[in-house]
Amino acid sequence: MKTIRFVVMMGAALVLGSAASVVAQPAGDPKAAIDALEPLMRTQAAGAAAWIDMISSENDELKASYAKGFAWLDATMKGRGAADFVSASAAQQIELVDLIAYRRNASPELTPGIEFFTLVRRMTVDAFYTSAIGIKDIDYRGNTPIGSYPAPTESIAYALKRSPLG
Repeated sequence: MKTIRFVVMMGAALVLGSAASVVAQPAGDPKAAIDALEPLMRTQAAGAAAWIDMISSENDELKASYAKGFAWLDATMKGRGAADFVSASAAQQIELVDLIAYRRNASPELTPGIEFFTLVRRMTVDAFYTSAIGIKDIDYRGNTPIGSYPAPTESIAYALKRSPLG
């Protein structure tokens, strides 16, 4: 689904910064452009859109939230002169996504979009950090046996110094 992939990619960008900063890179600076696109490429490689699609297909409430959110995106873009969100220009898409990415922009017109984007952002983060790439990214070692459990002696000494027990 083209729309979910685009919104998930924009969600990944906005987890780390503004969508405009990802798309509008200085001319002639290919390294800056590649660095800006890196979160998007990693999210795509992690399969975030496919994971969200799969989870949504199994959960009617989530599926309804996405359908309502995509309908809001399309209706809002129609009000801005485009046929729908996907066929709008990149500039129009970025302008709208930058508005709904931040709660400080809340208004009666934008609140449904802000709530939808919050869902997309959270689902994108969940999808990324439950993938092999995301688990490696945070160096998660929770599913491996540990041979010894060293006591945090400095922390214990500090806590005891400050407590009535020490």
